[in-house]
Amino acid sequence: MRMMPVEQVKINDRSPLLVIGAGFGRTGTKSLKTALEIIYRQPCYHMFELLEHHRDHSRKWIEVDRLVSESRDGTIDPQLFYDIFDGYRCTVDFPSCSYYAQLMQTYPEAKVVLTIRDGRSWLESVRETILPRRDIYHPGWAEKLAQGYLNGWHFSGMLSTMWMRAFGPSIDITYDASVLNAYDRWTELVKRNVAAEKLLLFHVKEGWEPLCNFLNVPVPNQPFPKVNERTEMLKFLAKRQRLI
Repeated sequence: MRMMPVEQVKINDRSPLLVIGAGFGRTGTKSLKTALEIIYRQPCYHMFELLEHHRDHSRKWIEVDRLVSESRDGTIDPQLFYDIFDGYRCTVDFPSCSYYAQLMQTYPEAKVVLTIRDGRSWLESVRETILPRRDIYHPGWAEKLAQGYLNGWHFSGMLSTMWMRAFGPSIDITYDASVLNAYDRWTELVKRNVAAEKLLLFHVKEGWEPLCNFLNVPVPNQPFPKVNERTEMLKFLAKRQRLI
């Protein structure tokens, strides 16, 4: 199969997504984001993009979740996605991974990359960063105020909806075994819902070759990015904490 030089990938603000990341945060999504930006030479959507550049998107993701909940077949008007991903060609990480199925309907030509990681290692990482042992489904007022000050007033609500969409509303998120089971269920759900030829199960330790072969692009002439997501997130959280 002839590979497409990245110079031939024309970009405009309404171009469709090429890659949809279905993997949870802390599975190598920051490394994948960087890799996709190298391949396509365009920004890749990620939670960090929302926090640093699009704090108003939290409200839009809450609206996405509301529309999904109210839809009989899970489909929604794609205009919200067009607005959110204006100028992007790929998306990975939360919150978008929770809505990969709706994104596939909006962007049927996109390929899906499911970043995977050993469950225990993933659990250890999220407990230190994005999923502490507390009821984030129902945050208290102090947490809502802190999140609102740092990340926008709709951010706390968006976190609740994205986790509920991924894990289900009844899970005890403070119980490790329940979280691990939900993580494993998600992997199996994505594998069932995405056609094999459209899906890549990807461990970032595998490097460029499987990713580039799947996307039908040349391997970049540089090392595959290795971002220590836990360290990056802890630095980010510490920086935000100093602002409170």
